[in-house]
Amino acid sequence: GEEEEEAWAAMLVCSDGEGGVRCESRVGLPGNPILGEGKPENQNVALPFCHGERVQMVDMNQEGYWEEALKMRPLLQEFESSAKAGPVTVIGFPEHIFTQSSGFVTAIFIGLQERYFGSFVQRVLDEPLDVRLHYGHPDLLDKLHFATRGGVSKASKEINLSEDIFSGYKTVLAGGCVVFREYHLVGKGRPTNLMEITGFFAKLSSGSAASLTTRDVARFAASAPLVKLFSYYYSAIAFYVHDVIVMHVTVLIPYLLAMLALVGLDHRFNNYEAQPLSLFALLPLLLSLMTAIPALCMVLVERGPRRALSFLLGMAITASPVYFIFVAQTKSFHFARTVTAGGASYFAARRNASVLHTPYHELHARFAHSHLYVAADVYVFLCMAHVWSVSDRLFLTTWPTWAVASCFVLAPLLYNPQQLEAWQVKADVRGFCGWVTGGGWEEWYARLHGPPARGGMAAEDAAWNEQFGRVSVAAFYSFIAYLIPLQTNVDNFAATRGWVCEPRLVCTGATYLASLVALAAADLRPHRSARAPSSRRRRACYVAAATLCAAATLQLAAACAVLGPAGLARTASLRKRLCVAALCVYACAGAVGSVLELAANMRATADVAAPLLRLAHKARDYALAAAVLLPVGALAALRLPGVVHRALIFQRSFVDLDMHGLILYSSVLAAVALAYALSSLDWG
Repeated sequence: GEEEEEAWAAMLVCSDGEGGVRCESRVGLPGNPILGEGKPENQNVALPFCHGERVQMVDMNQEGYWEEALKMRPLLQEFESSAKAGPVTVIGFPEHIFTQSSGFVTAIFIGLQERYFGSFVQRVLDEPLDVRLHYGHPDLLDKLHFATRGGVSKASKEINLSEDIFSGYKTVLAGGCVVFREYHLVGKGRPTNLMEITGFFAKLSSGSAASLTTRDVARFAASAPLVKLFSYYYSAIAFYVHDVIVMHVTVLIPYLLAMLALVGLDHRFNNYEAQPLSLFALLPLLLSLMTAIPALCMVLVERGPRRALSFLLGMAITASPVYFIFVAQTKSFHFARTVTAGGASYFAARRNASVLHTPYHELHARFAHSHLYVAADVYVFLCMAHVWSVSDRLFLTTWPTWAVASCFVLAPLLYNPQQLEAWQVKADVRGFCGWVTGGGWEEWYARLHGPPARGGMAAEDAAWNEQFGRVSVAAFYSFIAYLIPLQTNVDNFAATRGWVCEPRLVCTGATYLASLVALAAADLRPHRSARAPSSRRRRACYVAAATLCAAATLQLAAACAVLGPAGLARTASLRKRLCVAALCVYACAGAVGSVLELAANMRATADVAAPLLRLAHKARDYALAAAVLLPVGALAALRLPGVVHRALIFQRSFVDLDMHGLILYSSVLAAVALAYALSSLDWG
């Protein structure tokens, strides 16, 4: 006979009094209800079993209070007594972040962020902007309204990653109103360590970017008046777009400065009269201040000026700008990646205690692509700009970029308990080596270089996009690798001949770029495609690869001639010789890695290029881990930095400081002020 089809149903179960469960009621379903991550599906499936006309959406990391339960009756009356035009369908209220009392600085940071977002921000979004949507799960909802409109959440994978906000879109488009009342609250636990906090913000950023492609946002934008549309933009999308703009501009500056310095044109674009407090220098500082100032204002309003001053001292001594800049880069990276390529995914929090140490290999796996690789590039290109700049005042312009890159590297170490303990550093080194050699690195690498998300693009368009990006990166690093030997070998390069008139650079660089373009255009089909490349495509790939190898050989010969003893003897000092050699090696390695990345994604050359690319990435990770762990090990050997580190990251509260804390903070600030005053004196 025919095989029986699977029957799906939602069931309400309860205890049978004997240690088992029994089914109270059952609702048949047309098929498997799990379409995405499971949470919104469970909410919608449970909706028919809820009694009454209202439903409260409470997460498992929330708790209620007895005294707050007494306020539920007047809160329910808000559905009938609102002064807004349409019927009230969602009532929001603040949350009490009880994990803030754990004493760890990152728990305090995110607790304060959640407090002012859940109170001050929501208050303004409700009145006068009238653009508050369903932002959290303690909200009360009109069950009858949402049950007849598809449920309280949307469950499609990726595109509805931030599932709760779509109930706000849904009810506003249907004529409902969302209000916010502050006389009621529920408790909520937030992540307390940096790993889970960044995962939480990555999920929010990816979900916000994915929501931009939905029909709900398109319909809301088409129907909202201009003032309300601007209010919605600056309260929702712009929260992430501004981070993307600021962080990308800050990171892009070193590439521009290095290029201008290498071609001898930096003096034409910068008069080097910039002061340390110029607009560019303030850009990353303003980014962190914009996040910290609302929390300061909240403490000032609720607790008074004395507590606000204590809070300000606590934020300064615990290096809060490092945390805020690091989180801003996290949001920027995941928002931009989701907009360009899609692939939004849910982050499953493990709810670890904040006192637990996170091994370095887990930090490396989480933050290498979004922070550590970016910081390494910024450091190298800033060094290039300083080595070949015509002025010695470039640091007045670039010091904030050095600080931002340092935040990318220091934040995972600074907010990691026991990071400066000597025994823990040894365990981290052994753990990282075991992770690389034991197969963990291979799994992480395969996941990182797996099939790319296309973000709604056609397969051919996605292939063009990927190959164009790889060609651009390879061409840029190759151009830098050509300029370094040329700049080192030619005296007064910018003033005499100029980079455009150098025939070797023009000819070899044109050959190199043409070979890259030919190699990319020869096989646009990624190597994961089931269809094998034709013989014509394969021959074109081989010809382009041979030409590319010839051009790379000429480049290597020129670099060896310049970076040899005779070439380096023209530089001023041994330190500059070593710096020039290291920068040239880094640029050549970047060019070779980009070409291998290009070749590894085409079937004609994937078998040869993929193992080489994997080996190059492994060598880069070893070098990066050594550059991070060696200074950490040196500080751990001194013991005193570990004691200071423990004292700074475990704080009872910024607002309720005792006298010992105030004395500690005042002493540190006085020492910093004294050091700055001594450095400003003219000792000549």
